Amino acid sequence: MANRPKVLIYSPRTIYFYIALFLLISCFIGSALAPGFMRLISQEDHLLENLSTGLLLGSAFFGLTNWKKNQSNNNAIALFTVLAIIGFLDEISFGQRIINFTPPIAGGTSLDGFHDLANMSKKVISINLQYHPVQASLFVILITLALAITAFIYKKQILSSINYLKKLKLNFVIISSIFAILFSQLLDLKIISMTWPTPLEETLELIASVGLLTCLISTTRSR
Repeated sequence: MANRPKVLIYSPRTIYFYIALFLLISCFIGSALAPGFMRLISQEDHLLENLSTGLLLGSAFFGLTNWKKNQSNNNAIALFTVLAIIGFLDEISFGQRIINFTPPIAGGTSLDGFHDLANMSKKVISINLQYHPVQASLFVILITLALAITAFIYKKQILSSINYLKKLKLNFVIISSIFAILFSQLLDLKIISMTWPTPLEETLELIASVGLLTCLISTTRSR
């Protein structure tokens, strides 16, 4: 009997790595060779943002349909599903452009997404650092200390979650997705300056969306 050819089966984590690498390389090459095209597809409600929105919506449905089916990973599936729903709502500005409602405005910023809260916080801190440097610095230090104390109090739970993620072998996916989101927000807030900020920002958000779907698929398949 002739030997059957081996079929290469890639894990979701490996597929995620190749997709993320492809998206980053395409973004840099496209921005260098066709900057006008990259600016076009990275505009609001255009290709890159729509891809992220579709992936997040699909991830939310996937998580909801698989929740409770995998009893051993219910909490992780619920967490990733909630993150997908939040990400989807943020991408569509909580329905602002769909149902045409007027979002609240604070500090000259329209609050139609979580990134707007970050932008408003940046403005508040920078203005107060300019006019009230001592008080603003103390406030930032107190917030940092509060976060550090909270992390220390819940140290066991945090370490338990990290070990759980190690068991699922999702560390790389989660860390790279978090980095992608943080870097995209730094670009959005103009804390980091680059030649093509918007295409890279939208590409990083798309990578994070792929990463979230990868986490859900890997978690539902794990026993």
